[in-house]
Amino acid sequence: MNDNPGSRPVVVGVDGLPGSAGALRYAICEARRRSTSLRLVHVLPTVLSPGLAVPLPGLRQTGADLLAGVELTARELAPDLRIDTLLTLGERTTGVVGAAEEGQLLVVGRESRRGIERLLTGAATASIAARAPTDVVVVPSFWTEGDLRGRVVAGVKPGRNTSELLAHAFSEAAARGAVLTLVTAWHLTDPYSDTIEARTHADEWVRNGTEILDDVAADWRAACPDVTVETRVVHGPAARVLLGASEGADLLLISRRRLALPPYGQLGGIGHDLLRLSEVPVQVVPYVADPVPVAQDLELEQAGALLK
Repeated sequence: MNDNPGSRPVVVGVDGLPGSAGALRYAICEARRRSTSLRLVHVLPTVLSPGLAVPLPGLRQTGADLLAGVELTARELAPDLRIDTLLTLGERTTGVVGAAEEGQLLVVGRESRRGIERLLTGAATASIAARAPTDVVVVPSFWTEGDLRGRVVAGVKPGRNTSELLAHAFSEAAARGAVLTLVTAWHLTDPYSDTIEARTHADEWVRNGTEILDDVAADWRAACPDVTVETRVVHGPAARVLLGASEGADLLLISRRRLALPPYGQLGGIGHDLLRLSEVPVQVVPYVADPVPVAQDLELEQAGALLK
């Protein structure tokens, strides 16, 4: 693999279905913005549905034709880009994640399958976002470049991959000339305690949360003085808060959560909800542990109602 990140392609997973149309458009925009090439990846399924077998030669030809059709569309949309294709055979998640190893960004369409089909084939989008070695952007099918509004939102849980997430969030905001909104949510697991706390100490939660956000973002504010930064501390379940905060934004960034055992970074319930429901592209940042002192880490754990 080429060790120069700037020369690596933007990789987009395509399946020939309408659900990946937004992902293709987004990947083209990103390849242009990053001055790099575009790689189209399609994974031939080993199983189409229970009990249905297709001879491998016929399967390969179908996949090759599908990929050629997407390539033609991409070249019509972006005649200025260098475009190549990759056709692989196997399980979709494994194939797309493997292709991402040589890319600087992986773009996929939002999961559109429902009901029994989703149960049989698995939630490929979420699985890809949880396992890819690079940032993954999950894009709604209806996304177009004209949707840009000049705002990037990052869902921040202090003390867990905060530095890596903020590095990507500030970079995206700076490259887009966008306002960066840092958001954290708070609520208590017990609904009765949560109701009482929201009525009696909401201002304190907002004040303390804002101080934490300002503290973790201080170095990045200094490094990126041209980026306008807003902070929001909102009461409510994190997925609902982030969906509301990202309305009208260009991009929502989240981090994989930390697990106690390897692999440390995985996609939690909040991430699954956001990938399924967000009306804007969601960028998932791989987990990289922050160098947080033990005492500070414990303090943040004890204040663990943030972004839960």
